[in-house]
Amino acid sequence: MPSRKLRLSRLRYDTRVRPRWQLLLVLAVLSATCGGGGRVYPVDLPDDAFDLEAMALREEDMPDAGLKLQFADTFSNEEWAEVFENFLGEPPADRKLTQLEAQGRVLGYVAYFSWEEPLRHLGKPRSIESTTTVYRDVEAASEAIRVRACGLVIGDDEPLEPFDVPHLGDEAVGFYRYQEEEPFGTYVETIVCFRTGRLVHAVTQGGLEGTQDPELSIALARRMLERVNEAFDAIQDS
Repeated sequence: MPSRKLRLSRLRYDTRVRPRWQLLLVLAVLSATCGGGGRVYPVDLPDDAFDLEAMALREEDMPDAGLKLQFADTFSNEEWAEVFENFLGEPPADRKLTQLEAQGRVLGYVAYFSWEEPLRHLGKPRSIESTTTVYRDVEAASEAIRVRACGLVIGDDEPLEPFDVPHLGDEAVGFYRYQEEEPFGTYVETIVCFRTGRLVHAVTQGGLEGTQDPELSIALARRMLERVNEAFDAIQDS
């Protein structure tokens, strides 16, 4: 796996232990059954038909002009398994690869935005990350939303704090992730995920405690959904 993929600035995760998925499951069910735009997303397209780059957020979507694209690339299951091992320490990449394949993950795309000098902007969100993951079928994608932290590099037993989100796509969920970052204090990731057919999308806003803004993450997720819909329209028009 290319070393540049291992240097993703915010793909460095710690592990805490505390069960939490019952709450996320309830919120995902509520979001899936409330509201909705009535759009039906195709699920029988070939895996390579999805333009994942077109679905990602872009610099013009950022809440501040200083948040620049630092990294964007696809991740195969082999590469994603290595990211897990690198930043969580476990499980070993070969075992995680087996898990990812069993969970129906096919391919993912990550776009990461941050400041050129993050330490000068500690009072603002430090980073924005958009992720899209293709799954084998709708069932695997829905399970990722409901019980697998949207396929992000997060430990199975990490404590996550859910928050309410509006209906987005087929179903959606929102949650906070807290990490201690010496010497600055608590780092908070404010994450909104939504599903369109067999694709799972996530917007992760990161910053020191006090900068988290769930409305911003929701607004960015709405913008990402617009880009996702445009990408699906392009497929249907081709």
